[in-house]
Amino acid sequence: METSKLCKSPVVCSVPFINKEPHTIKTADIDGHGKIHHFVEPVYNGNPIDAKGSLVTYHWGYDMIDLIMQSCGMISTIYCEDRGIDGGKKVKGRKRHIVVNTMGNLLAVAVHAANIHDTKSGISPAKIAFEKYPTIKKFCGDGGYRKSFVEAVSSELGLDVDISEKILSGWAIIPKRWVIERTFAWANNSRRLSKDYEITTSSEEAFFTISHFRVLLRRLAKSL
Repeated sequence: METSKLCKSPVVCSVPFINKEPHTIKTADIDGHGKIHHFVEPVYNGNPIDAKGSLVTYHWGYDMIDLIMQSCGMISTIYCEDRGIDGGKKVKGRKRHIVVNTMGNLLAVAVHAANIHDTKSGISPAKIAFEKYPTIKKFCGDGGYRKSFVEAVSSELGLDVDISEKILSGWAIIPKRWVIERTFAWANNSRRLSKDYEITTSSEEAFFTISHFRVLLRRLAKSL
């Protein structure tokens, strides 16, 4: 990390990362008198200078990203499966598709690489929602779900899709779209969902669902 502070150009650093550990584990420390204290069985990595190796002092966990950002403000990412580039927004990462009811309650969620267009991937959460809640009569979506998505829902589920579009040119609130955007805003309040921390898409889908459980439970608690 100190290298990044000294160099003007960007620096790429790598650290050992154990994705099974939820938090960073400190394995050893040294006090002011130079004495080493071991908190677990000592582990040594190879060292070309010292034949004894280098003592491992940390096993990094999921909070590694936050610790790096707090210490030096470096932009950091970890490897994730199913990542791609959104050709329209020019952003690399993933997309989260959700289906909600008219109150904004979560019915289904699907996560995939960003390079898959909404018209192709939107049918996946729609199927999940319809299988769980067969009383659904119609789906609503924005302009990004035109054509292929509408045709897929019609042919595979036998339902219609209402596409919300702008009535006037320029910036405008699209009818009913704010409902699902509000659900996304609720999820973004969860620290685990603020960035792509998850390695697998299934894990991200699970945490999105857990986050919404929390919203519902807090509402129920207030009503008691």
